[in-house]
Amino acid sequence: MFSRTLRKKTGGAKILVVDDDRYVSAFMNIILSQGGYEVVTAQDGLEGIDKAEKEKPDLILLDFMMPNMDGLTTLAGLKKSKETAGIPVIMVTASDDKTNVIRAHESGASGYVVKPIDKALLLERIASILKKAAV
Repeated sequence: MFSRTLRKKTGGAKILVVDDDRYVSAFMNIILSQGGYEVVTAQDGLEGIDKAEKEKPDLILLDFMMPNMDGLTTLAGLKKSKETAGIPVIMVTASDDKTNVIRAHESGASGYVVKPIDKALLLERIASILKKAAV
């Protein structure tokens, strides 16, 4: 098993995708796998927090709008936990409302990507954030 530091240096980072839409999760899994990333998925915020604690991903892609526990509540839970507080989180949403962007950043998100997902932009954001996290 790779350590987080080794995975970051070798480019095979583990990314947790938390999204209630199975099609979006499958699409992101394809994009990320083609980009050389290991992908783990969760379908809601509670499962996302649980998988983040167990899997120790290098980065989390977190849907903003989900039933049961929305993205901001999930992000708050991730940032409260000692095990997951340092994991960078990119919020992924269909809303480009500037208020949501500000709320996400104020809550500790490292980035924000709007659906429909631009493959090149997503991969660039991930690489940039992982590079900063490895320093």
